[in-house]
Amino acid sequence: ESEIEANRWKEDIESVVKMLEGAAPDLEQCLSGSQNNDENQLLSAAEEADGNFSQYLEDSGKWRLKKVLHGVRVFEGAQANEDGLKANMISVIIRGVPPTKILKTVMDQNTMTDICGIFDAKVLDEEGERVTAFGNMYPKTRLPVWPRQFLSQRAWRQEEDGTFVVLVNQIAPQAPHHIFAVEEYKMEGFFKRPVTSTSTSTISSFTISPLKRKHAEDNLGMQEVLLTYTVQLDPGGWLSYEKNDNWLVARLKSIARHLVDIERVFIDPLLIGAIAIRDLCEQGRFIATPLEGNQFNLNPNTRPSMILGSVGARARSMNAAVKAAAFAAIKWKRYKRLTEARASSIVRAQINTQISQEQWSCPGSADFKVRGKTYLDDRKKILAGDPRFDLFSADLILFKEPQEHVAKIAKHLICITSFTVIVQLMVPGPPHYSLIFSFIPHDDSYYKDTAKPFGRLFQKMLQSDDTDRNAMLKLIPRVAQGPWVVRQAVGTTPVLLGQKLKTTYHLSDNYLEMDCDIASSSVAASIVKLVSGYTRSIAVELGVVLQGATDDELPEELLGTIRLDRLNLSAAVPWQD
Repeated sequence: ESEIEANRWKEDIESVVKMLEGAAPDLEQCLSGSQNNDENQLLSAAEEADGNFSQYLEDSGKWRLKKVLHGVRVFEGAQANEDGLKANMISVIIRGVPPTKILKTVMDQNTMTDICGIFDAKVLDEEGERVTAFGNMYPKTRLPVWPRQFLSQRAWRQEEDGTFVVLVNQIAPQAPHHIFAVEEYKMEGFFKRPVTSTSTSTISSFTISPLKRKHAEDNLGMQEVLLTYTVQLDPGGWLSYEKNDNWLVARLKSIARHLVDIERVFIDPLLIGAIAIRDLCEQGRFIATPLEGNQFNLNPNTRPSMILGSVGARARSMNAAVKAAAFAAIKWKRYKRLTEARASSIVRAQINTQISQEQWSCPGSADFKVRGKTYLDDRKKILAGDPRFDLFSADLILFKEPQEHVAKIAKHLICITSFTVIVQLMVPGPPHYSLIFSFIPHDDSYYKDTAKPFGRLFQKMLQSDDTDRNAMLKLIPRVAQGPWVVRQAVGTTPVLLGQKLKTTYHLSDNYLEMDCDIASSSVAASIVKLVSGYTRSIAVELGVVLQGATDDELPEELLGTIRLDRLNLSAAVPWQD
């Protein structure tokens, strides 16, 4: 709209072009497909020149600038879940504070209550990495909107790169004192009666990411942390999002959400909490700290003007689009070759399935990392080779009740000519879905050879009791495609299934079945319920590994892998007795 803004836009685009020229001098040849040998080197150089583009490309097109809130940009997810609910995200940089201090602040329910200023809460349970809290959220609006009652569980984990992830999920009452706390608030009278929201669509996450090692060294020891806060909120009641609502109800709810302005009333105060966390953490570096935690409430009603569709915003969007388009072209070649390889592996494996074969595949090694030969000394992991077992069958079955030991009733899961490993992931219900996949050895002699680490581990798995097996069975998850909120919830950290979930083992002469009850962990159940809202738009890769704990059990190798691509839960096959 002005010459100054136009020139600024032009300068932004020119800087991107120069960056591409410097990082990828042969980009044009690479895009035309005439160059293959230097592709890895080219992509590595580009990533080094402008950050981790692998992560960036996954997010390109997933977020769009929505507004500026107190000087900080707020983004909205471009993709909604099956209920039509989108996530909002805000990122702030915190300087001079270690990640552990920020984690402590985020996990402190009293601090979070003070800085957001729209709810009261009390801690019901505190155990290790989990905190369960109950309270009311009070909408600051002149309209007659009841408070929102919530029972949430806050849990944290640390990824292998040092990033902390904190998930806050809405949960149902799980203990008598949970139920008492909920009922206690319901005695306040009709006009104060809160709306209880245990929506599986409601989740928020904090990502506390330290500097990369290279940049930390360049920063001369100065601590810098990127705090990213993502909120996906279903307020419940007449403000809720429900995919099963008929047209009239859905329209009335949409009008109600517009009149109440749920973004200003519910979401903005939560997002502002990320800004308050930054200020609360950074003030500790100074001698005089006049502000206490409960003075960090920032009034969401004093909103700055929203920058929607401005030249500056479009310039930044164009900047991102140019980067994404160029590097996505490079990545596309790699993806196409990988897809062709996976397609050929599906034909060789002859997967038995009653679900569309497009939703299941064997991704090979899928760039999973496992413990190397010297892991116990240097903690280094290596890229895994191809799995030692091939994918034999994959099914999504709907049971009337949770069903253990499915091999005794579903004989098609077992290969009659080879030993079979069966893994069942029992999804919390109702409805009671089970993801069941089985693997058969690529080489029958390899898993029997105790002179090799893999054979030694496999035979140990067969001969051990359930306690030892629980310390061996490991799953590596990864959301290959999907929204940020889902990828952060799932993570990529390997999980010893038997130590996190109730796992039962069934050993026979020709198969080993492992049944994992996801409902046995409230955190895992909440994550799976979140993921279930996006199943038609995400791709998940899973790697099964037997964990090596001694030098003679290393390096680790993949037992088997599977990719679930846009899985349609409604296509589950009902089990007929």
